Amino acid sequence: MSKSNRSNKDLSREQREELLGALRWIHIVFGIPINGYIYSPFDPIPNYARPTRFVVVPVMVLSGLWMSKGHVVRRLFSKRSA
Repeated sequence: MSKSNRSNKDLSREQREELLGALRWIHIVFGIPINGYIYSPFDPIPNYARPTRFVVVPVMVLSGLWMSKGHVVRRLFSKRSA
């Protein structure tokens, strides 16, 4: 394997690590409102319900799935494009 092939392979690995790091932080940041939703007093919960259901939870689910099963999705798309 030539040096240029190794550097390209290392670059893609670095990009994957950066993507996973960003997804982890998105997952952590979007988890904070869920804690507020669960542990807040009952009166303000209706104010948080809609954004939590339609923004926070889907982002959490998608980022979690991408972190755990992103390699499968990438493999599916690479087979279709080939």
